[in-house]
Amino acid sequence: SAASDVYKRQYFNQEDFTKALPFFHSSNEVAEIMKVSNKIAISYNDLGATYLELNDYSQSLEWLQKSLAFYKTENDNYLIALSMANIAEVYLATVDFEKSLEYFKSSESILKNAIQQDIDKIERYEIPLAKIYISIANLFSEQKLYDDSKIYLHEALLIYQKYQLKGEQVKALSTLGHVYLKQSKIDQSLVSLQQAESLENTLETQDNLELKLNLTRAYIFCLLYTSPSPR
Repeated sequence: SAASDVYKRQYFNQEDFTKALPFFHSSNEVAEIMKVSNKIAISYNDLGATYLELNDYSQSLEWLQKSLAFYKTENDNYLIALSMANIAEVYLATVDFEKSLEYFKSSESILKNAIQQDIDKIERYEIPLAKIYISIANLFSEQKLYDDSKIYLHEALLIYQKYQLKGEQVKALSTLGHVYLKQSKIDQSLVSLQQAESLENTLETQDNLELKLNLTRAYIFCLLYTSPSPR
C-alpha cells in the first residue's frame, strides 16, 4: 500500500532498519501476489539492502542474488551493475575481499560499457560508477593498499566535480584525507580535509560527522608530530 511505502522509506532513511524490515517484506508479498515483476525485483533489492544494514549477511546475499537473477533476465545493464555492487558490499562487510573486488569490478565494467553504448545517458551511469569507485577505494584501504585506494578516490572526485555534487565531493575528500592519515601523510591529509570542510560550509547542512572525526584525528596527529620533544 501507499502507506506501507511511506513507512518503509521513512524508517530506512532514518536508519531504523528493524522497523523498516516488516514493511519491505509486506511490499514483497504484495508484489509477488500481483505478479508485478519490476516491483518484485525492487523488493528483493530493498530487502537485501535492509538485511545488510542489520548485519544479517546470509539473508542479504540471498535477496540480492534473487534481485540480480531477475535483472539478468531483463538484460537491464544499469540494474545488473547496481545489484552486483550491492552484493560486493556484502562480501566487503564479511571481509571476503577477493569476492568483493570481483563483483565491484564486474559492476564497473558493465557501467563503463553502458557509457560507451549510450553516451546520451552518460550521467545515469557515471554517478553510480563514482559510488562504486568509492567502495573499491574503501576495499583497498581495508587491505592497506593505500595508493590504489587514492587512485579510485580521485576518479570518483572527478565525476562528482563534473556534476557539481558538492555533498559527494565532501565525502570523497574526507575519505581521501583519512587514507593519507593512515599513511601518516599529515600535510596531504589536512589539505584534503580542509578542502572538504570549505566545501561543506557552502552546503545548507553541515552534518558530515566522518569529516569532523577525520579532521580531529589529523589535528591530533599534527600536534603529536610537531610538538617539541620533552627534555
